Amino acid sequence: MRLLHHTIILATFCYSSLSADLHAQIQLSESVEAEVTNIVLLRTTLDLSKGSIALLTLDSAESVSIEAKHEEVSPRDFFLYDISTSKRKLVMLADRSGAYEITIRKSGVGKVAVTLTLNEIVSAEAAPNKKVGSVLRHWHSAHSPGAFVVATQKGDVVFSGGFGYSNIEHAIEIGPRTVFDVASVAKQFTGVGIAMQVEQGVLSLDADIREVVPEAAELPDRVAIEQLIHHTGGIRDFHVAMWLGGWHDWNSPIERRDILDFVKRQRGLNFSPGSRYAYSNTGYNLLAETIAISDVSQESFASWCDTNLFSPLGMDETIVIESTNQVIPGRASGYSLREGGFVNQPCLLAAPGSSSILTTGKDMAKWMTNFDKGEIGGQEVLARLYDRGKLVGGEDVEYGYGLHHFNYRGISGVWHGGRVAGFITYFIRIPELQFSVLVMSNQDRSQPIDALAGFVPQVFLWNHLERLEEPVRVDRRNSDVREPPATVRDQFLSEFTGTYFSAEFDCNYRIRIAGDGLVAHSPHRHVLRLRHVGRDEFEANMLGLRFAFTRDEDNSIIGFNASIGDRVQNASFILRHPE
Repeated sequence: MRLLHHTIILATFCYSSLSADLHAQIQLSESVEAEVTNIVLLRTTLDLSKGSIALLTLDSAESVSIEAKHEEVSPRDFFLYDISTSKRKLVMLADRSGAYEITIRKSGVGKVAVTLTLNEIVSAEAAPNKKVGSVLRHWHSAHSPGAFVVATQKGDVVFSGGFGYSNIEHAIEIGPRTVFDVASVAKQFTGVGIAMQVEQGVLSLDADIREVVPEAAELPDRVAIEQLIHHTGGIRDFHVAMWLGGWHDWNSPIERRDILDFVKRQRGLNFSPGSRYAYSNTGYNLLAETIAISDVSQESFASWCDTNLFSPLGMDETIVIESTNQVIPGRASGYSLREGGFVNQPCLLAAPGSSSILTTGKDMAKWMTNFDKGEIGGQEVLARLYDRGKLVGGEDVEYGYGLHHFNYRGISGVWHGGRVAGFITYFIRIPELQFSVLVMSNQDRSQPIDALAGFVPQVFLWNHLERLEEPVRVDRRNSDVREPPATVRDQFLSEFTGTYFSAEFDCNYRIRIAGDGLVAHSPHRHVLRLRHVGRDEFEANMLGLRFAFTRDEDNSIIGFNASIGDRVQNASFILRHPE
């Protein structure tokens, strides 16, 4: 493996012209200092052979962009962000041999210092697992949480490795037996359970959830098991619905019983079952209840998984947690990055079916190879996992059995991400090539974990994937561009003031005038500023909560429907006390 080091330092830039000089080819141990008077800070070149990987670090106190282009094609590039600093770590996978031009830009005016470092070039001849190992070392930061990566192909483990600390305070390193919370990646286990019971004839996909789970008996419409599998049942998502109703404020625990009590209170659905797709964690909690109820020999979904999935595969370090205070040997601590460093981020969620599976890299390797071997469930069950759902109008739904469907560089694949306090996970599988990758991290920023999950298949499946003609870019700016808020007079605003009540959520929202606009007092004592976005519509400054006010035949305000994205829609509140 060939190793090159090089640093370019650019400092004190003042913008006034339209171009930057092209610096020479990056060479070993050479430093270049330049003063550039443009929004283009730097252009330099890097010579790479086809299939080689360049690992670079970009350090800048201000936001800048970087891109690399070959005269024929852009490289497959992945921006990896250091989890403890402002440094950006770039991985460039060369599609062609030759010189790549690297350009760094900054929009606007002002002075900025930029340092670009070429840390390593991994040769094209290096084995795929060596290439991935180099990227993990590139990303590693001292005294930081980290990640564990597992890749399998054709029933074999082709990569297993991690970095960072599972516990920063005690300097415990991450390894194959470190226990991670995989969050929503757990949904595929629920999907396998449903598929197994359907194949065994224990369960019908057409069964009405109201007739299976007692807590769902009062739902207003028939919701089939199959609709829950594909997120087309219209069931409200408990996470945001409980927040809307003031039942929790992100700092209080949520457990299985809380979710079932929430379902029992539901008197409305987000939409007519089967008419739309909207992701719902609650639907998968109900599927877990269905699995446990359908097997009279089991007391819970957790015991069913242990008996039918974990134990047969030898996954003795995997568990479905049923309480937030369970003691789990080997569990990694979860962290969030705040100004000044990492803070502990305890997980207060125990939601069997939608999340709450704790596992290790060693155990997940067994689960992932089972997709190819079919030791549990058999090929009939595994094939069912890739079924797409359909809406009542015949349109395909790109989700089923705990997996999203997508096109990965020209080949059909499935994936799922998971995020819970202090943890983030990504899973990708390419069935046609019998390849899977899992990345588990004990810090909850999506970068660089999502980029890392996308990078690993690129290395192992190099010759099977389509080449992109344009570089990969992640635009993290808000793409929801709206018109400036309308100017609204106090006389108009006063129409909307008052106290509103929801029988479904058993809570009040008080809306009043404050300054030049409206505020809403939520059940958990948040004061939400409301922005006017339409004739009778306002949006709060938290979670995208929208209030669509309703009028009677005399044009008087009588209530509002509250919505949070597609997770909770048209939750009805009635005006109790006008102000």
